[in-house]
Amino acid sequence: MFDGPLTGTPADSLLSVGSSNFGRHDAGILERTFIATARRFRSRLQRLVDDLGAGRIDLAGFNRSSAGLLRDGLGISYSLGALSVDAFHTLTVRDMRIINRELEEERSFLKAFGRDLQRGFYVLNPVQRAGLYLQALRGMFELGRTEAAPPGPYEWVLGPTEHCVPCLQASLGGPYQKNNFTHLGLDVLPGIPGSGDVCRGLTSCGCTIHLLGGLPLPNEDLQKRLRGILSEILNDTS
Repeated sequence: MFDGPLTGTPADSLLSVGSSNFGRHDAGILERTFIATARRFRSRLQRLVDDLGAGRIDLAGFNRSSAGLLRDGLGISYSLGALSVDAFHTLTVRDMRIINRELEEERSFLKAFGRDLQRGFYVLNPVQRAGLYLQALRGMFELGRTEAAPPGPYEWVLGPTEHCVPCLQASLGGPYQKNNFTHLGLDVLPGIPGSGDVCRGLTSCGCTIHLLGGLPLPNEDLQKRLRGILSEILNDTS
């Protein structure tokens, strides 16, 4: 998916709230693409888990195939998140570095999963554990949204869910700037809602970030629906 030449700037996007690109992408297209990506990710990962457990592939084959599956799933989810904010967002060098960083981390978890499957040693059953990687797609979508968004300032907004202490603390802090490269002289956002890096509920987090003054980022309704969509796909009820 990412073999072509990269274009754009390695720094933050110059997108502003008044830009004609801000949130103009059709949410329906984004949602359908995300659903198709998540369903394909789930079915292929489950097939790999079954094949490894039955001895139809070896551990090296599992690692090789799961790495490609992760690359496509995480990369597409990130891109969809970015497009939900900036309709013409182009992957930059910085975007690629972020995707590759997340890919390496998830790949290491999947390798450990494969070793446990091969040995028959695991705490969660394989279906439940495979579902954790499906939930990671939401975190990548959220990460893409934030990276494509304006520099800030931002506020952390609690959602209609049970709140953990880190999320409460994040909501009481701020205002925030997007990252260390935005040079607004503010504290950096403590994390990305739904990515699992702040909330103890991990991807069940219902928080969002708004531009200071209460303006939500575009397509927030789609953002909120993703939690339910992934839950349905995970339980194969959608």
